[in-house]
Amino acid sequence: MVQSLVFPEYFVFRNIPFHIILVAWMTTNWSWAYTGFILWPDITAAIFNELFDEKEQTHRGILAFSMYSLQELLSNFIPVMVFQIMISWTTVYFVGPDKVFYLYSLLGPFKNTYTYLIFGFVEAYLVVASIAQFAFAYFMMLSFFEKVYLSVKKMNENLIGYAVGSNKMARELFFPQQTCHHLFLLISLFNHNFSNFIFNFKCACITGSITGLCFAILMHYELPLDSFVNCMLGVDQFVAFTIVFDHAFRIPGMMETVKAELLKMLRKRNGNHLLEKQLQSIPSLGIKVGNFHRLERASTPNFVDFVVRNVVTLLITFA
Repeated sequence: MVQSLVFPEYFVFRNIPFHIILVAWMTTNWSWAYTGFILWPDITAAIFNELFDEKEQTHRGILAFSMYSLQELLSNFIPVMVFQIMISWTTVYFVGPDKVFYLYSLLGPFKNTYTYLIFGFVEAYLVVASIAQFAFAYFMMLSFFEKVYLSVKKMNENLIGYAVGSNKMARELFFPQQTCHHLFLLISLFNHNFSNFIFNFKCACITGSITGLCFAILMHYELPLDSFVNCMLGVDQFVAFTIVFDHAFRIPGMMETVKAELLKMLRKRNGNHLLEKQLQSIPSLGIKVGNFHRLERASTPNFVDFVVRNVVTLLITFA
């Protein structure tokens, strides 16, 4: 990209959207690598350890896809996505190693069969190393949303099953209150490490969606193949934001519903006032996006509106 910007003879207009999207996602990747593995590795390890509780494990058949949510399927197939990217990148290298985005193109007189093969393995290593930490963060994020969502959903179902007139009400409600407190601490830890990553992830989705869709329309007649690729990239990132954060959007509302139901049942039963005060002391908390706001149900319509309006504005300006 730097070479194409510095030297006009290497500048290719059709490559602009790929450079923009690559920069957006590599920035997201580097931000996570710094915060997750360099700045706060202990918190990353603590969050990861909390994701897997042996008591909560359920065994589902490998082929029982209908029993998995879309988010679980995405997290399960992340290794396949990484493998696919590596195979695609190295295949293109072995077909055309002289392309400007490969290191082999810089060797000049040192190009030969041995350097060709050596740099093939180097390219495979670099592409895996560059996306591995992002794939890990992606997996952790999906798994975390799924764990919190299912925990709150299960707690809500258990509350519905409690008998209102039971003499064990106060003791039964102690465990949901403890679960609420545990989830609050877990979400706080997650926000500490992941809030900036989620903000960068959202920015990358916005950048990729706007760039891909805009260039897909602009290149429709002159470069139909490039237009199709850009369209796929734009739609992919447009849909990714909605799918990845689907359960995260619901967490704040579900937590509020559970807390309200617990307080209602405690007051109706004249239960433990200490439990009631402890429950009221747990603040409302959702998944933070940077230091600005948190994910809510309105986040998806706002995201769609922002992308569509900017695509239309760019088309009116440059078409």
